[in-house]
Amino acid sequence: MIDYRIAIQENYAKLGAKKRRIADYVLSHPQEVMASSVQSLAQQCRCEQTTIVRFAQQLGFKGYTDLKLAIARQTNSPWSDFQDAAAAAPEDSVLAKLSARHTETIRKTLFQTDLRKLIQVGDLLESASGVLIFGAGSSHLAAMDLNIKLLRLGIRSNCFADPEMSRTFLGYAGLRGLVIVFSNSGETAAAVELAKLAKNEHFTVAAVTSFPDSALAHLADVLLPTPCGDEPPIRFGAMSSRLAQFALVDALTLLYSLRDRERSLDFIAKGYHEDEVRK
Repeated sequence: MIDYRIAIQENYAKLGAKKRRIADYVLSHPQEVMASSVQSLAQQCRCEQTTIVRFAQQLGFKGYTDLKLAIARQTNSPWSDFQDAAAAAPEDSVLAKLSARHTETIRKTLFQTDLRKLIQVGDLLESASGVLIFGAGSSHLAAMDLNIKLLRLGIRSNCFADPEMSRTFLGYAGLRGLVIVFSNSGETAAAVELAKLAKNEHFTVAAVTSFPDSALAHLADVLLPTPCGDEPPIRFGAMSSRLAQFALVDALTLLYSLRDRERSLDFIAKGYHEDEVRK
């Protein structure tokens, strides 16, 4: 495995001016590099995207993605918040730190969420001719959770794992459609492309993301931010961002159910089919 720091040191004298800017930035901001697309890093270093790729290849990597994975491996990025917890006192153990992180994530999400935005989404759900919910990867879990809860409250929403099915739905939903898109980074290609298409079809787009300056956030008519921009970009699975998304789903559906409690109870009751007598 190539150590990116040693590779930069050994090749630094042979790098041109643009590649030296990239090298300096990589050494000074490894976490930011892991969170950056090739496009955003090229903008940061004032160079072309191809220069980023060639820089990584000159260091001995297949490309930019391999460089980012090497940085993650050598900085232990997926475990950065838990480095010394295994050998620590019980109150500082891995489970204690995880509990504290999850508790803080939910607290920050619910306390920082703009209630008016949730009410606005509720208004849109009331009037929408069709509702589409989408999320890729871990964000698809939150999208499915919202879809199930809305169905139980009488809203005929749709949530497809296949982006092509989501695009197909947009062509049949009619006017006043609503699309709710989940993407922690706000840069997931399938999510951004779907939001663009929805805007072209005159749908209202609500976005759940931790990055208010992301491509998805700029496309959104209603932005529901989650406070998880500091989650390691390369990890074995979403943790804080997933919990924040679930917390928003719970807040949104709870508020919607309170609009008409009798209606909500009627629909909730339809989901229960237990036998009155069990043998």
